[in-house]
Amino acid sequence: MAATTTTDLGRLRAYRLAHFERVATRSEPFTHGVAFRTPEHPTKWDLNLLVVEDAAGVTADALLAEAERLQGAGGLRHRKAEVLHGGDALVAGFEGAGWSAERMLVMVLREDADRRGDAPAPVREAGFDAVRPLMQQWYEESMSAAEARDLLDADADSGPRGGARYFVCERDGEPAAGSPSRSAMK
Repeated sequence: MAATTTTDLGRLRAYRLAHFERVATRSEPFTHGVAFRTPEHPTKWDLNLLVVEDAAGVTADALLAEAERLQGAGGLRHRKAEVLHGGDALVAGFEGAGWSAERMLVMVLREDADRRGDAPAPVREAGFDAVRPLMQQWYEESMSAAEARDLLDADADSGPRGGARYFVCERDGEPAAGSPSRSAMK
């Protein structure tokens, strides 16, 4: 299997930034990146965040201050920053300030990818309404039903702007698994 290249990673970072540009309704450049906002959905973290393309020369304290300035002034209850490259060096600073840090892993699917001989589960493309109940169950595992509805409404609103497609796998005629997929990167 071919290794992921620096070019692949650069394309993935560019795609991620372009995604936020499509789905958020407002953006504001700041010293280290872009603050994305979607005031009509203030509880949806992935629509209201700071995005830093490359953290070289950036400190956690600087990003914490920008998050407070940009997100706090915007009335958001949460603070979120996504660092597309070089974020590992910032983890201790964020955690020391009480933030949680998560790592996002991405994979490159190549046409010559290793394929197992397993029979794939039947998956079909569907509309948002087909996956909404599954997404609601998933959201409600960690929040109230009202909060889950808010996030689902945000997904329904922002999905078309981001080129989202929805896929569902059924068991006995009922949705058993579903997934949104952002538009493919070329």
